[in-house]
Formats: sequence, structure tokens, C-alpha cells
Amino acid sequence: MILKLAPLFSAVVFLPTLAVGQQLELPRPSPSSKVTQTVGLTDISVEYSSPAVRGRVIWGRVVPYGELWRAGANAATKVTFSKDVSLGASAIPAGSYSLFVIPNKEGAWTVILNKDFNQAGTDSYKRELDLLRVEIRPETILSRERLAYLIIDFANDAATLALEWEKVRLSIPLKIDTDKQVTANLKSMEDNAWSPYNSAAYYELTQKKDFDAGLA
Repeated sequence: MILKLAPLFSAVVFLPTLAVGQQLELPRPSPSSKVTQTVGLTDISVEYSSPAVRGRVIWGRVVPYGELWRAGANAATKVTFSKDVSLGASAIPAGSYSLFVIPNKEGAWTVILNKDFNQAGTDSYKRELDLLRVEIRPETILSRERLAYLIIDFANDAATLALEWEKVRLSIPLKIDTDKQVTANLKSMEDNAWSPYNSAAYYELTQKKDFDAGLA
């Protein structure tokens, strides 16, 4: 006679549990983003949080017209320039700034660079700390679900910082005095080092097309 013995242990299902103090990690509604581009000798970077449209009316509803907007979600958008740049007739010293925008239903929008680059939002904004305010007319583009910053149309001495969200693009034109920076670098070269002079000659011949300077 064969006896069938019942298993001593029944199947046990282990469910994952969170340790005490451990936080649940989930996708953020407005994830952190960063874009960086070298233009000539200048690094331009933008740090921001990227909200989604999610079927909402953005301009005039989520982002009211005529009111200060942090140009992103969560903390204020941060823009950093490693060297001096300019926007129109306004000089922008190297450093970090908060970027704010005042959208308008019609006409140009106001773009603001504020010297306090570490702001949680608009509550601590102080107009007296504005470095500059410029008026820029928005453009219509194909739909973009998430807010994004792009650095486009860049050459050695210029770039466009573009904010895109929903069907709007706001293009911020920047100028960079790369020639002045290169000239300063050339003057600082050591007299007994041949390699920098070789690189300088190649730059003058191929980039600036200044054959006399390249030969010198």
C-alpha cells in the first residue's frame, strides 16, 4: 500500500514591502530636465521641470495671460552662461539666472532674467532683481505635449534659446563675442609653445579666413 503524504509546507507568496523610511518611486508629473550646448567657447544650460499638456487648455488657463510664469513647473527655470553673452542691446554677465515669462493673449510676451537663480517659484520673485526684460513675439508650431527648451540655430557667435510647449515657441536670440574670447586666449599663449600657435593658425585660416593673422 502506498501512502500519499501531504506537503508539510504550503506555497507562500512573498509580496514586496517598503522598508521603513523608504519612499515609493513613481514617475513625476513634471520631470526634471536639463539641456546644455557649447556655442563657440560658451556653455549655455537650462534646468527646468517639464509639465505635459494632458488635454488641458494651456495658454490663458493653466498659464494665465498677463501674469508672471516660472517658465516651467516646480522651481523657477534656471539659465546658466559660462561666459558673457548679450540679448539685444542688453549685456548678460556670466552666471546663473531665473527665467520668467509673462504671456499675453495678443502681441509680444515679456521675457525676464532675474538675478535670484534659486527660487522655488514666483512667490519670492522681486522685480528689483531683474537683470533685463525684453519683449518677444511667440510663434505657432506643431503641437508639443511636454514643455521643452532647445538651443537651436547656433554658430560660433550666436544661438537661439527656444521655449516650446503646446503650439507655442518663444525664441530668445543670444549673441556671443567668441572672437573677443579667442583674441584674449591668443594673447595669453606661451611664447615657447608651438602647438597652440599651430591651432591658432588653423583657426584663423579655416574659421575666420584671416590669412595674414594665420600666417603671423
